[in-house]
Amino acid sequence: MLEACFIRVEVKKRELISRTDLAIEMVRKGVPVILGEVISPNELEKIGVSQGYMFGKCAQPQTLSHFRLLLDRGWAFGALDEEGLLPVNLERFANYRFSSESAEVFDDVFFFGEAQKNVFEDTYGVHDSFVVSGNPRTDMWQANCYDIHDETMRKIKESYGDFVLMPLNFSLYTNKQRNTVLSHDHLKYKQSLAKNSEILFDSFCKLAERLATEADVNVVMRPHPADDPDTVKDLMFKHGVRSDRVSCIGTDEVFPWISAARLVVHNCCTTSLEAGFLGTPVVTYAPSGILLLEDDADGLHQHMNKLFPVAAISDDIINILASDQYFNAEEFRSQISDWKRLSLNYSGNISAFIANRIVERHAFSPRLDKLRLGSTWGFKRIKNEIISRVTSMMGKTQRSVFLHKFPRTSAQEIKTIVKNICKYRGYDDRPKVMAINSQLFVLLPDDS
Repeated sequence: MLEACFIRVEVKKRELISRTDLAIEMVRKGVPVILGEVISPNELEKIGVSQGYMFGKCAQPQTLSHFRLLLDRGWAFGALDEEGLLPVNLERFANYRFSSESAEVFDDVFFFGEAQKNVFEDTYGVHDSFVVSGNPRTDMWQANCYDIHDETMRKIKESYGDFVLMPLNFSLYTNKQRNTVLSHDHLKYKQSLAKNSEILFDSFCKLAERLATEADVNVVMRPHPADDPDTVKDLMFKHGVRSDRVSCIGTDEVFPWISAARLVVHNCCTTSLEAGFLGTPVVTYAPSGILLLEDDADGLHQHMNKLFPVAAISDDIINILASDQYFNAEEFRSQISDWKRLSLNYSGNISAFIANRIVERHAFSPRLDKLRLGSTWGFKRIKNEIISRVTSMMGKTQRSVFLHKFPRTSAQEIKTIVKNICKYRGYDDRPKVMAINSQLFVLLPDDS
């Protein structure tokens, strides 16, 4: 019998709120939830969970290897791959982010849309574990992030006024430490992606400088979560950014920046979809027709980029800024439905759908008396922070980037997220929240 559910959060800015939404639904079904990130799977046993259900951010072989100790102890595994919306090629994605062992081991594999599920079934066969759910992040986007970021958004508008947001999803150029190669085919893909990443980064920098100096508008360039912001700032300078009206900002979650922006300019970036669901105008900037993800065998990326107006030259962006910008939300949702990569069948209740499926397929018997919930100092975190400072001075930033993905977080922050989601959904009872350390929390039924 499973005693609790561990919902893993790898990138706080991207996943924490939507996965807290799922945690609330699991707790409402009487299942204690451990929410956050662990450096070692042994941390979960120290909390007092001998067997549980792990809901991961992906089902890739590396994740299976890292958490194999839990599998050996009788844990059940499920996952919704947070990278599953925009892989460059679905067949390659199925091969590199999954495996035959993953198909056998994971009891529940949730997909953004039918297109992904169909390719996985073609590759690994039909499995009862494969199910299309959509992603709770779309519910969050449509609900204005449950008003969690209203104050942050107000401060952003006060500080930056009218600004254009440019998400920089070009980490194959801005973070060379991500260039792991798995095969010859993967090498060709990586080389192509790295080449386009550099070209587009240069184009975005030149566009940002021109908008700041000629269009009299502020520009915020947003680093990828895997990037070191200081490295990106150095590269921006190298590529010609000089205006003090152009900023590189990676703090806070991206949502309030999208909400506060006058316009989002992207190239093959999920931030564009967040903006679309929120209602912020979006432009796809494809200088000389270049798309980041050109190895697009199924054509779905081209479809995604064409959800929005496409600008081939910087003059197009300037003209759009000078015009009355209008966003047709109904047309956008219709195009999303045709796209097949992002299901909206359970829109508004995606977390509840996922929680129902997990509980229906697994037997939970919570042992609250076993849980050891006293907060700890998080010595491993402190140790890694010290090491990251030393290695960063040596030019090795990967450990620092790992820690930056889930910065220190307080129980009060989680409580605020829980309060706002429950208020939005009309739930009178809220889960109790306790901190184990600065990146791991327990959510329990209110009457426990």
